[in-house]
Amino acid sequence: MKTNRTYLILVILSVLFALSFGSCNKTKSCPEGNLCVEGNTYEYQLKPTSAKLIIEVPEGAVYSNTTVTTTDLVPSYPAHADYDDFNRHFGGGIFKIEPIDLPLKQLIKMAIEYPNEGITDAEGNNYEDNLRLWFVNEDEVWSIVPASRVDVDKNQVYAEVTKLGIYAVAAEKECIVGEWREGDTTATYPYHQRIIFNVNKNGVREFIMECGPDDWRVSKETFKWDFYMGQLKLYGFTARNFCDTSIVTPLTLINYYCTGPTLLLEDLPPVTYSRFY
Repeated sequence: MKTNRTYLILVILSVLFALSFGSCNKTKSCPEGNLCVEGNTYEYQLKPTSAKLIIEVPEGAVYSNTTVTTTDLVPSYPAHADYDDFNRHFGGGIFKIEPIDLPLKQLIKMAIEYPNEGITDAEGNNYEDNLRLWFVNEDEVWSIVPASRVDVDKNQVYAEVTKLGIYAVAAEKECIVGEWREGDTTATYPYHQRIIFNVNKNGVREFIMECGPDDWRVSKETFKWDFYMGQLKLYGFTARNFCDTSIVTPLTLINYYCTGPTLLLEDLPPVTYSRFY
């Protein structure tokens, strides 16, 4: 009987030792503003109209409870184009989370809840379905975080990441999307031609025409656009007035060259447009 008691006591002590050893890295509480060993959700929002940062930390992802410092890099809200680029639409949320060199033992979930004002640009193009989480490195180069997603019901982009740093909401866009103008002021009009490519593959083109002495008119057509085997396809034109005549532009396949500030359309004749901001 004494041997059995001794064995039972040893078993209990072993269990208690294992439990104690297994929890030695855990803390009794998770201080506010920390990423914690036992796992927690960290949130930061500058004000109610701003974007919100949400970090979900699984248990054991950090080596110790660590205070993080978050800076909202948007100067003011609503923010439409503070970080826009020729090939990128900024979605209104960008945060710097430090310490950047914080070591992580496993992935953490990084999410940004974007403001509604961030989903459209100045021309009314809606980019919400294409919003993703982006990482901005020390050279200010933006890149999409692998496997990032958008939840349009929650107004969030998110992904699992391996480090802290600068994270933002943005969407890729075609270089030609936007408003372009050609020529100086004509009569009372600030251009000779204007063309707009919308993200939904619709467009508008205007020509300023001299139909007689002091008779300047806007000749306007709408169209659809797409890319076809390396060329720009313009089709589905509506009728436009050519002074007192109605004409319809036929389907057109043209070469194009977009550098961001300029757009060359090798139409008949070729036209070089400048981006209008």
